Parts: sequence; structure tokens; C-alpha cells
Amino acid sequence: MIVTITPTPSLDRTAHSDGITHSDDYHQLTDVYIAPAGGGMNISRVLYLAGQETLAIVPAPDVSQYMRMVGMFGIPCDNIDVPGPIPVHFKVHTPSGQLLEFRDPPMPLDVAQLTMLRDHAVTHAENASWVVLAGQLPSVANSAWFVDVMRAIRLYHPGTKIAVATAGQALSAVLRQVFTTKPDVIALDAEHISINQDVREVVATLIDAEVQHILLCKRRNHFELISGGTSFEATIDSKGTDRLPWIDTALAGLLLVDPDHDPAGALRHSLAYANSPLATQADHAPTPDSLMLNLVRMKA
Repeated sequence: MIVTITPTPSLDRTAHSDGITHSDDYHQLTDVYIAPAGGGMNISRVLYLAGQETLAIVPAPDVSQYMRMVGMFGIPCDNIDVPGPIPVHFKVHTPSGQLLEFRDPPMPLDVAQLTMLRDHAVTHAENASWVVLAGQLPSVANSAWFVDVMRAIRLYHPGTKIAVATAGQALSAVLRQVFTTKPDVIALDAEHISINQDVREVVATLIDAEVQHILLCKRRNHFELISGGTSFEATIDSKGTDRLPWIDTALAGLLLVDPDHDPAGALRHSLAYANSPLATQADHAPTPDSLMLNLVRMKA
């Protein structure tokens, strides 16, 4: 089972507008779609659609639209009951190709609730093959919150593997403590690494810390996977949709193929998932039958 942790869940709402927005005008929205989101929840959703056993752990009110949508999607979930509300991220596509985005204020959380979230993660790690820490941290959280979770998992469940996909101060904290926490997989979006950090220096640090698998996303269509000191690199001649953050689908694709036994295959699936064209407008997450593995090119 793959357990995912989402400290900052959101309801992602997308729609298309029938015209350019002007004041005092009414515009009809079409193709309105809403889904439970957040880094770990996005990954669990992709894993679930691929038939992989997964469990998403989130802070969310028991009675909320977020949990109702999670139930409608069928995603196995264990929530920490908090007052909420879950913020809505609303994206509106205009006929001119513009994308307007509106975001609610972040959901207020306190230290006690984050402690409960950490404890839930550690409890479920006992029966998990992987624990995935993904997304941003809430403002109240210490930047080393992911590090605290990893330390607890390493202490109580040393056989459980850990994957991390984050950015900003949370990533910096992970990098500072990487020699003690030793995550098994780190997914890096090269464009989001701090301007004060050289990508190759970051990778060198991770290699020195014996991180087994480093997924370096140079661009959306160009990935490098460094596994056990061996580098695999691939590109793809397809650009996927933006229904889900592609860094989340990339990590999900990597975990669906055991990188320990088939790192090249894991890289191919990661790249294919990140660039999957959805079959219809009703599809909002990549599935195994939507992958275009034939377009992936491994570099010598």
C-alpha cells in the first residue's frame, strides 16, 4: 500500500467562460468541474485509478464538500477532523486563452492538528510499502515538518520507504537533514529549486547522502532519474494537459513501477504520466490506457 500525506488540501474547481470578463457583466460558465486536491491527494487519485492500493491522509472536516467529493471519487482516505474550511482554488479559462485563477485564504491549522496528522502518518506507515510526503506546508508549520515525519517513520517503521515531492523552504529543510532522514525517492522540479541553489549541487548532496532514487524534472518533457548512482534520462514528444499538477502525476507514475527493480521502466512511466493526453473532456486524471509510452525516448 502507498500512503500519501497532504498537509494543504484544496478543492480545485475549473471552468470555461463564454466571454471576456467586464465589470457588471454576467458570464455563463461551462465545463465546470470540481475535485479534491492537494499534493498527496492528487497522487493517491492517480494511483487509485491505476489499481494500486493507496490511502490518502488529509486534515479535513468530517462533514465537508471535500470529504463528500473524496467519497464520490472512491479514493480511500483517513482524515483528521478539523474545523476547516477547505480552500477553493478556482481556475477559469477564457476564449482568448487566458487563465484566471482565484484562491481562497489558506485553511487555518494549529500545531496540535499538525501533530495529529504526523501521528496518523506514522501509524499507517506500519502497513505501507511507501509513504509519500507531497505538496506545500501550511504557514503555521515549521519548515522542517516533513523532516519530523520522516524521522518518526524511520524510528518506528524503518522498513517503510519514503518519497518526497515539495519545494521552497520545506525542500530546503529536507535537504539540510537528508543525511539523517535518507528518503528513498526525492522528486525535484528544477524550475522550483531556489535561485540560491545550484541544481547539480543539490543532486550531488543527495547522492552523497545515498538517496536511492532522485527524479530530476528538468522540464515537463525531460526527466532524469539517478538510481543507485546510475543515471537514466528520457524525453517525450507529447505535451499533456494541466488538469493535475504534472509533478504529482510524475511521482505517481514512478511509484507504479518499482524503481528498485526497473529504474528505466519507472522513468518511462513517470514521464508518460506527467505528459498524458486525456482521452475526453470528462477525464481529469491520467489512467494507464491514456499513456503514450511509445513517445518516450530514452537517451543514451
